[in-house]
Amino acid sequence: VMLDRHGYLTECTSENIFLVKKGVLFTPTAVVGILAAALYDPVFVNAVVDPRDFALAALCFVLLTVFKAPSWIAVLVAALGGVCLAYL
Repeated sequence: VMLDRHGYLTECTSENIFLVKKGVLFTPTAVVGILAAALYDPVFVNAVVDPRDFALAALCFVLLTVFKAPSWIAVLVAALGGVCLAYL
């Protein structure tokens, strides 16, 4: 178990931390901590090549952070958005 520089619970790439409270599964958010840094280079640097890609990535980020959408919604939006962008 690790804490990030702000004192929040984080996880490593080979372990997952979760908590079940009143039947709801809680995990550290995907956009903070060690995993955020691990995803930055392979995803953001290599996959975001034009403003449309950036807009799709920003939309998924807002879904996760502002609207607290489940991660599968962000993955679905990213996948469908990527397919749509490939044909535009």
